[in-house]
This record gives sequence, C-alpha cells and structure tokens, in this order.
Amino acid sequence: MTGPLTPSIEEAPNKDPAYQKVLALYLGFIFVVLFQFPLAPMIQVASVILLFVLVSCIGFIRKESEKDSYIYNHATFLSRTLWMWSFMLTISVILAGVYISDSVQLSLEDVQSLTQDVMNNNLDTPIIHRLLPFALLTMAPSTLYIFWRYIVGLIHAIRGNFMKRPKSFF
Repeated sequence: MTGPLTPSIEEAPNKDPAYQKVLALYLGFIFVVLFQFPLAPMIQVASVILLFVLVSCIGFIRKESEKDSYIYNHATFLSRTLWMWSFMLTISVILAGVYISDSVQLSLEDVQSLTQDVMNNNLDTPIIHRLLPFALLTMAPSTLYIFWRYIVGLIHAIRGNFMKRPKSFF
C-alpha cells in the first residue's frame, strides 16, 4: 500500500482516473489555503464556501471509494489535515485573543477604527502595526503545518504513491 498504484500505471500514472481525482483534490485544497490571506471581506466569504465545498467533496469521494484504495487513502489524509489545521488555527486565535486582551489595551473606538481600516484595505495604521506581530504568531503554526502536509501529500500523489499513515495528524 505504500508503493505506486500498479506496476502498469507507474510508467504513466496521469492516465489513471484515481490519480486524476486525487490531484484534483490537491488542486482544490490549495485554494482553501490561498484564500486564508484575504484583503477583502468578499474573499473571506468565498473561502468559507470553498472550504465547505472541498470538505463535502472529500467526504463524498471517501464514501464512494473502497477503504484500501488510492483515492480513499489521499482523501483521508486531506480530511485529517483540514481537521488538524482548523484545530490549530482555533487554538492559536483563542490564545492570541487572550494575550492581546491582557497586553494590548484597545478601546472600543480603536476596535472600530481597526475594523474600518481593514474593510478599506488601509493596512498602514499604528493599530495594525501594533497587532501585526500577534497576527503573524497566530497564523504561523497552522500555516506551516498545512503547507508541510500539502507538499508531502502532493509529492506522494504525483508519484502515484499511497500515504503511509493517512489517519495520522502529523
């Protein structure tokens, strides 16, 4: 289960429908990651919709494929990656919120000003400069995790290999 799909497909795996479905999953997956760096609120809404569609597709693909198949293997890997990424991002945001509320004193006017600046794509303000290190620290662990898992999975998919431990979070 860790080698190429089949010996005959090893020479040209891109002609196998399972191979093409798995690569399509990875293509959809990268859009979810890219939409996490939005500059406009509409892109945020689009990313939530795309995330829902991708998770639904992964679920449907897993449901209709056999448990020891190539597609099920990679769909399970991507599903676990999304769950762990979401968990890491949630924990990071909670910790950053607690830290910011204790260390950075923002008034209601500051928060309203910050929201207005972000909505207008005005990212060169003193408040944003104060909060930028927190944003980077919040996003870094989950972003590094999802890129690492994506690259590892994509390399295996391009080679036509199964993931060794698709149900593992790390």
